Amino acid sequence: MTEPQCNRLVTAAQAMYLPYAMGAFQLLAGGSLVPALTGIAVGHLYYLLDQALPTTNGVRYLDPPAFLYATRRPADLWLPASPA
Repeated sequence: MTEPQCNRLVTAAQAMYLPYAMGAFQLLAGGSLVPALTGIAVGHLYYLLDQALPTTNGVRYLDPPAFLYATRRPADLWLPASPA
């Protein structure tokens, strides 16, 4: 499967490298890297908690709030129903 391309101004980057490319442009423009690095860290943490850990140990750390399960059928939600 090929990685989607993202075109920004005069360059093209693979989608998975877009946050790093945006941080590099921010640095070249004289800005701070703190917002870009914070976004990259939060994105990695979300991926770890939502995708990586549930597949390795079977525990979901980011379940939706219980009121969503009360108002919707599990088939209507994006996530599978949690065991009762």
